Amino acid sequence: MGGLLKLLFRFLKSAPKKAAKPPAKPRSGKAKANDSGSDAKKRDECVGDCNRTNKKNEQQKRSYSESLKGKKFEDAEKRLDDELVKDKGWQKQPTKKGDGIRYTDGKGNAVMLEKGWKNADDPLHSGPYIRESSGGNITRTPLEGNPTLNSRGN
Repeated sequence: MGGLLKLLFRFLKSAPKKAAKPPAKPRSGKAKANDSGSDAKKRDECVGDCNRTNKKNEQQKRSYSESLKGKKFEDAEKRLDDELVKDKGWQKQPTKKGDGIRYTDGKGNAVMLEKGWKNADDPLHSGPYIRESSGGNITRTPLEGNPTLNSRGN
């Protein structure tokens, strides 16, 4: 039996040695997904500007505050119903106090139409206004009939 082991060791020593291959760097799941599937197909078929849009551009496209500035409350509501509820599938519901309308997308973004407060200390809240919350930024813009809009002459 000892002779058999000696023969085995001699055979292993005489066999040609292969260079050790460095271990492969493990790829992340995202890299694996990009090599195949629909993401890779979209990337390969891209024509023109194929860069992904950044969040700031998306937020600028979604801004309703400036485009609804000075509009009537009812006109603003109709436009938001068409663009947010019908086209984008947002939810429409009354505000907590019941004096306005709240549109939400379920991802933390919201657009609210407020009728204003009777005893407000500041002019912006004393008349109708739109409040837009997107990505942690809140914008308030007066609608028609708001003293803030009228006092600026806009």
